[in-house]
Amino acid sequence: MKKVLSLVLVIAMVLSSMSFAFASTFEDVTDTDYEKAINTLVGLGVVKGYEDGTYRPEKVVTRAEMAKLIVEILGYGDLVAGSKSNFADTQGHWADAWIALAAGRGLVVGTGDGKFTPDRTVSYDEAITMIVRALGYTDASNELKNMTWPTNFKVKAAELGITKDVKLVATGADRGGVAQLLYNALLVNMVTVNTDGDVIYVKNGDANKVLLNSLAKEKNIAKVEPKHLDEDDKAYLGDIVDLAPYMYQDIDVYVTNDKDEYVVYVSEVNSDILVGEFRKTDSTTDGDVNVRIDGKNKAYELDAASTKVYYNGVEVSLTEAQMEAGDSTVVDLHKAAATFVMNDDDEIVGIVATKYTEAARVNNEYNGRTKIEGFALPLDDDDKVDYDKLTVTGAVDSLEDIEEDDVIVLFAGAGQKTTNADTEKLVIQVVRDTVEGKITKTNSDGQFYINDKYYSKSQFADYPFVVGEEGTYFLDHKGQLVDFEELDSNEPKDYAVITEVLNGSYNTTAGRIALDAEITLVNNSGDEVTYKFDDKAKVGTEYVFDKRGTDLTVVNDDDDLKVNAALDANDVIKYSLNSKGKISKITMVKDNPDTSPAAKTDITGKSYVFASNVVVFNLDGTDVEVVDVNDLGEKVFIITSKTNKNGEIEMLFVKGLGASDTYAFITSAGTAWNDDDVIVQSLTAYVKGVEVFYETEFDTKASNYDTVKVPSHLIDKAKIVKLDLDGDTVTGATTQSAIDAGKVTRVRDGRIELNGVWYTLADDVAVYILDDGEFDVVGDASSVYYDAQVAVYAFDADNIADDVVEILFIFE
Repeated sequence: MKKVLSLVLVIAMVLSSMSFAFASTFEDVTDTDYEKAINTLVGLGVVKGYEDGTYRPEKVVTRAEMAKLIVEILGYGDLVAGSKSNFADTQGHWADAWIALAAGRGLVVGTGDGKFTPDRTVSYDEAITMIVRALGYTDASNELKNMTWPTNFKVKAAELGITKDVKLVATGADRGGVAQLLYNALLVNMVTVNTDGDVIYVKNGDANKVLLNSLAKEKNIAKVEPKHLDEDDKAYLGDIVDLAPYMYQDIDVYVTNDKDEYVVYVSEVNSDILVGEFRKTDSTTDGDVNVRIDGKNKAYELDAASTKVYYNGVEVSLTEAQMEAGDSTVVDLHKAAATFVMNDDDEIVGIVATKYTEAARVNNEYNGRTKIEGFALPLDDDDKVDYDKLTVTGAVDSLEDIEEDDVIVLFAGAGQKTTNADTEKLVIQVVRDTVEGKITKTNSDGQFYINDKYYSKSQFADYPFVVGEEGTYFLDHKGQLVDFEELDSNEPKDYAVITEVLNGSYNTTAGRIALDAEITLVNNSGDEVTYKFDDKAKVGTEYVFDKRGTDLTVVNDDDDLKVNAALDANDVIKYSLNSKGKISKITMVKDNPDTSPAAKTDITGKSYVFASNVVVFNLDGTDVEVVDVNDLGEKVFIITSKTNKNGEIEMLFVKGLGASDTYAFITSAGTAWNDDDVIVQSLTAYVKGVEVFYETEFDTKASNYDTVKVPSHLIDKAKIVKLDLDGDTVTGATTQSAIDAGKVTRVRDGRIELNGVWYTLADDVAVYILDDGEFDVVGDASSVYYDAQVAVYAFDADNIADDVVEILFIFE
């Protein structure tokens, strides 16, 4: 069979789910009509960009620039040195050498007055003429001489396919359009014109010569393999052309002339291929597997043991059982868009498949961490996002540009889970398609009818779409429903804490609820607000109250009722308001939380990572307030918390702001009147090298003052103490031990050697210098010197383990 499709058709069909493309060299040509042409010509060394990394495809080309491009496309760039033109206005011009060579070959002509006007912009008529002349055609050829210029050259260019996909505007030939003209001419046969005006094809061996022959080498790749895409492999063929769509195929290409032979152009696909969706498989009597494509009756055999599958950019080998069962722990090929590479016996020998593995609506903008919406991003050896293994395509081309309410569709590498941080390869396609309307009916296929059209539900949609809902529907790349937002309703995105619920009453005679049931809460902004309930309000899936009198909790004989037993003070919720500003929906985040936690929790550990939009509620007595996360101490009583999909805390409910461990060097003590007009002990101390003044809670007139005061042996005695604080009041002090002491034997790049151990000085290390045992001055890391007598301290567990010094004494 011979079912070799054209390159354009192959790409269009195979990549319906996922975009493969030429590797973009310039940001301002990405996703433009001329991207492929520009990147190919850059790879061939014909065109260049600007120093700021742009190409500026809209900029109109000058006649001098066009002359240079013609010389370069012919491969004559190395021959221009020393050339000088005869044009009066190009002497000393930067392009004079290129203009001289081009004019000498008859590729360009002057204006007829001995000038060339090198800086005048070139028209498309002129650009087309120069390119056709570069192919060998002259004004004297029989194919051109019977028509006037520029019609003759434009007609010939059209016949040769040079003007395809180029907008020939009258305002001048821009850099993008000229690149497309040159690209279109790369495989056009070169000619000469004899004295009779006949066109004769120039030969390159047995074949006709084309422009590419002067710029690159022809090469056959008998079988494209993953190693050809691996930049760490010696078989790497570069990123000018993405070879992934050609995996396992026999292709003819052009490669660069330099030492590293990188593919710059795919000229022909020699393999027989079929394009479609992978469908049902079953075993054959000889142990092979039958594969049906697009559900058609004809089955194609493959040997599962030898057939490679390139799935979402990763090669995987499948056993016969896995191929039949569609083992999703490896790959799920069913309905995957695929190219099937065939042999002469009509058997499948390779499969290039793409299929999306997750889809979700974005609730939080990307924050620079290693997950997005709970899905793991590929990481490098330093646990940073590996952008060599990640591609973002669709509506945006970078993680940072993904916005709230975008839909992300993920194509994860074979055998990988997107929740696994070891994701080998990942493509994220960003979709911003929505439909506004109402579901009016469904059909037997489970589709939903919106605005005269049926929509299928994405397999990854969590929302239970139902008839009658009206609002905005969020779609994936296939136009399937992913999520929904109700019309005229603020979806519950913000947290709140209930402070009071006011019961309503039920009028048994009228058979309705009096609308006096209310709820008071503290919202995300820290405002205490009161709302009435809509009479159809729900807590989760349960009605707050029922018009028919069922499911009501009657409090007394006057038909007073409790709103809903599930709602109570200190419950953490999310809520929605209808268009009238009434509560229409409550989502319970934490019901009946423990407001008397027994132990403080250390929130400085690595497991406690706060989202950029974190909201922190603080229970102060019976009042609830919103506080800044930076106001929290290192250890707090946590009532409850909620993490987002990226594992970051986005809601924290605490009791009291907690306290942080404070390590100080106390230099003196005295007495002071405090705010309660009590004479208490006062302290002068240094914390992280900064002088701080404290009062203690110890009354100097109290009978037990001598036993509870901060003792003198902790003051100005070259000791570090841990202060117990209530706000800014010292309630106690405990001696802390040095992790090492002795003479410094070596100092190097912020590190010191002490007793045979190398210690790293923290960036904010506090250095205290003592003279004859008494405090002298505060120094810094530069104060440490060879042979200095020191004592070093560290308090953070990680710093102790890594020998990082936080505080250091120098004894002089």
